[in-house]
Amino acid sequence: MPPGQVAICPARQKRDCFINWGMPNQPRPVSYKDLTKVIGQRIRWARELVEPNRAEFARAMGVDRSTIRDIESGRRTPSIFNIIEISHRLRVSEAYILYGSLRDVDGELAGKLALRHPELVAGGPSSDTPSRGGSANTSHQPKKQVQPA
Repeated sequence: MPPGQVAICPARQKRDCFINWGMPNQPRPVSYKDLTKVIGQRIRWARELVEPNRAEFARAMGVDRSTIRDIESGRRTPSIFNIIEISHRLRVSEAYILYGSLRDVDGELAGKLALRHPELVAGGPSSDTPSRGGSANTSHQPKKQVQPA
């Protein structure tokens, strides 16, 4: 092989390869772990109101009970497919699971969740999740118009 050229990874030799075939060397940042716990907590809150029996809920989803337990405790990050299935079965929106928004949650369920967990918000992302710009605590009130003097 000519100097300066890197071998293609036929035998997955890490020293000659730029492709990472294994798991990442660094663990996920702490913020991901915190977010996973918050997501699991919201799932647990809704699941307890809709289906108090975790085993029955897991059976209806077609997964093991330990999977639901690990998601709810924050030990396991739910896949996007888990989030879609859970939101459908619990009659909540994906925005509820990810951001804590009660906007598209079933009416009676939204009322019960809001009473039990006042940190949930009616319209947008909650203050415990990062926002995509601006402050998470911004008001959705229309701006007052200033009268010319």
